[in-house]
Amino acid sequence: MEPVIIGSEVKQNPLFVIIAIILGGVIWGLPGLILFVPFFAILKIFFDHSTHLKPVGYLMGYESGISQKKWMQKIKGIFKKD
Repeated sequence: MEPVIIGSEVKQNPLFVIIAIILGGVIWGLPGLILFVPFFAILKIFFDHSTHLKPVGYLMGYESGISQKKWMQKIKGIFKKD
């Protein structure tokens, strides 16, 4: 089970989207359910631009679509039947 709609729009790992929704609901209730996903996206951007926190940003989300496509093409090339 994965939040495909929200996770793909904000380029976040589906696990972190679920964590954001649960944490937001626990802390702020209904407004937290809505606000914590964009808040986690802001944190991801901050982590991506920080040298020491870049690995955390990598875990929280995806790289740009271009590099993701290249990565997927490499994987498909490995398992491609000749």
